[in-house]
Amino acid sequence: MAKAVKTTKEIKELGLSNTMISWLYRSLFFLFTLLFLGVYNADELHFMSVNSHLIFNEINLTFILNRTGGLLVLLGRILNQSFVIPIVGALLFGLLLILIQFLLEKLYNAKGVFLGLTYILPAIILLYATSAGYALYATLDGDFAFVALLGTLISVSLFALYRYCSKKKWGGEIVGFAVVVLVPFIGVYAVLSAAMIFLDSIINKQNRWHLYLLTFVLSLLFLLLGGRYIFCESYLTALFSPSIFSYFVILRVLFVLIWIVLLLTPIVSYFLRQKRNYQLTKQTLVLQSLILIVVMSFVYAFSYRDENFRKEMKLVRLCDERNWEEMDKVVAETDSLTKSINAYRVISLARQNKLSDNLFKFKFPLKASDGNYLSEEPIYYEDMFFHASLINSHYLFNLEMYMQIKPTNKRLKYMALYALMNGEDLLAERFLRQLKQSIIYHSWAEKHERYLGKQELFFKENPDLEAIVKKQPLSVDLIRVEASLAEQFLMIEKFSIQTLEYRLLASLYQKQLKRFLGDIKRIKIPRLPECMQEALIISVLEMGENPAILRAYQVDRNVANQVNSFFHDLKTFCSNKTKEQAMGIMKKYKGTYCYYYVFY
Repeated sequence: MAKAVKTTKEIKELGLSNTMISWLYRSLFFLFTLLFLGVYNADELHFMSVNSHLIFNEINLTFILNRTGGLLVLLGRILNQSFVIPIVGALLFGLLLILIQFLLEKLYNAKGVFLGLTYILPAIILLYATSAGYALYATLDGDFAFVALLGTLISVSLFALYRYCSKKKWGGEIVGFAVVVLVPFIGVYAVLSAAMIFLDSIINKQNRWHLYLLTFVLSLLFLLLGGRYIFCESYLTALFSPSIFSYFVILRVLFVLIWIVLLLTPIVSYFLRQKRNYQLTKQTLVLQSLILIVVMSFVYAFSYRDENFRKEMKLVRLCDERNWEEMDKVVAETDSLTKSINAYRVISLARQNKLSDNLFKFKFPLKASDGNYLSEEPIYYEDMFFHASLINSHYLFNLEMYMQIKPTNKRLKYMALYALMNGEDLLAERFLRQLKQSIIYHSWAEKHERYLGKQELFFKENPDLEAIVKKQPLSVDLIRVEASLAEQFLMIEKFSIQTLEYRLLASLYQKQLKRFLGDIKRIKIPRLPECMQEALIISVLEMGENPAILRAYQVDRNVANQVNSFFHDLKTFCSNKTKEQAMGIMKKYKGTYCYYYVFY
């Protein structure tokens, strides 16, 4: 006891108090949130913002509000727009988390070693916001994180309000029945508030506990029946509204954990309020600090940190910014490419006119993405079609995804660009008018309105977009979106000199050398890229093509020597080897078309 008094005295001499320590830990957790969200997960926040949908018109607002917890969804979607500048969104998110922690600390009367308990709920919400992973590519709305945060904050606030008002006559009962009224607006979070109030009345042995039981039952019935018969939802959807759908397993588990912690709040609060003697010692300070470190480490360790996913998120952002050089750096730093990463590599090379020289210089085989919610293609097709000059297919894909899968402001922006590039002013005006009613793209839409009826000015000020249009196929037939990009170009009936390069490369990628020879003979190309020279030599060696074609296209002697050397080494050293062993022996030829042709 004497030792504790001594250490307490030493701490007081340092000028520390429970209040100061509380704010110190709050500041540390806030700083962690700011860095973890705004810096480490900045690309994911950007994706969540541009792939959300918020248009301030009557139709869209009615659509959002016409569901259980619609008002909460609307508020979450508004705040989600802040993620377009990740550090700003992280700042706002962190402040709201700290507000939840502050309320819990007051409700718990938490001091000493128990202070760490107040960070469990904010930590789960932060983990919830960073655990979606590939679910972001599916029907998951980008606003899910802010919806959960706001809902939890409202639930805790309503419980704190009940605690304050319960000291006055009928004050607690009024708050309880007000919670029932809030069910259509905040969904399950109102039911959780009613449950917390009811549990508190039982624990504290209040005389009118049966009234709080009634409010809980009414709120639950209102949630289920209102969802079913007013908003035409299933009972399960209504029960979890406005949360995400049930097949996002990880998020569902975390969401239920938020439920559990909220329901435990009255119980924890009751027991902690029984403890009055909080000695501020060095030991408690060390233990408090360790608990906070463990909480933050838990968030970092169990958040979704798949490296390929993080690279894909970064490439999506860089593609939006047209930062091709930085995209090249990201790909170069990646040891094992997924289909999506390779797709963005191809986009970057094409936009820099480096595709022919670098298409086959990649690390294969490609690695499968860790996504469980939908196929990879929609991940990159949204950008791939556009930058590959297949703008008609691009528009079709975006329109279908917008109408049937998930509307996003980014897709709306792409459709506006399509209309401007095609000179369809009425269609462009329609899309721009909607974008002007958004938060993120309002200024962009106003800027692009001046291009209506002025296509020449549009292309003059956007030469990169004009280049995309010039490389369109001559045929305007829509192409099957389920086909690979290489297959898309091989379906084209008519092509120009600008689109020929893509078509020839598509044939090489598919190893269809006969089609490649048929196409290359139709148009004379002054100088063939090295990969196409290799393909001509392979056609002579492997398919019996007339060697005269090599002279006709002025195939470089050094390229011919390299191809001959490749097949000589292949026969000499790899006849009795497995494919993997042969790839290792022939690794000096990596980046050549020969290597790709034999081993991919």
